[in-house]
Amino acid sequence: MQPYLQMVIENRLEALNHLMAVTRAYVTPYDLGGKSEFAVELILEEVVTNVIHHAFAEAASSETGAGTPQPAVAPPDTGDPRHLIAVRLSVSDKQVHLRVTDDGHPFNPLSAPRLDVGRPFMERLEGGIGIHLVRQMMNSMAYRREADRNIFEIWIRGQDGH
Repeated sequence: MQPYLQMVIENRLEALNHLMAVTRAYVTPYDLGGKSEFAVELILEEVVTNVIHHAFAEAASSETGAGTPQPAVAPPDTGDPRHLIAVRLSVSDKQVHLRVTDDGHPFNPLSAPRLDVGRPFMERLEGGIGIHLVRQMMNSMAYRREADRNIFEIWIRGQDGH
C-alpha cells in the first residue's frame, strides 16, 4: 500500500467530493473499523470545509472599527480557487495521521472556545460544533503557523488500537 496520501485541492467545495472519495479509497484497505473510518472522513470533511468557508473570509468582508475585518459567511458553493489546501494522510499501527495546510488567516483550532453544551440548541448552531466534533473524535491534535501557513495535525486511533 502507498505509505501516505497527499493531495492539493483548490479552496472550493466542489473539490471536496473528490478528496473524500480518494480518502475513502486510501483508508478502507487498512481495516481501521467502521467508527474510525467514519471519524477520519468526518474530521477531514469538517476541517477542509472550515478552511473553505472561513480561512479567506476577509476578501468578502468589510472593514469596521479600527481596521478589524469582520468575518463573512461564505455561500455554500463558494471558495477562492486562488488558494490551495494541502492534505496529507497516513496510516501506521492502526493510527491515522491527518495534516491539513492552508495559507489563510492564522487560526489555531486548539484555542477555539469549547462548545457550551448547556446553551439552547439553536444558539449552539451559531458556531463551534465542527471543532467540538473534531475534539470528540480525535486522539490528539496539534497546530502551528509556519511560513504564513496554518498546519493542523490530527491523530485518530483505529478501533483495535486504543
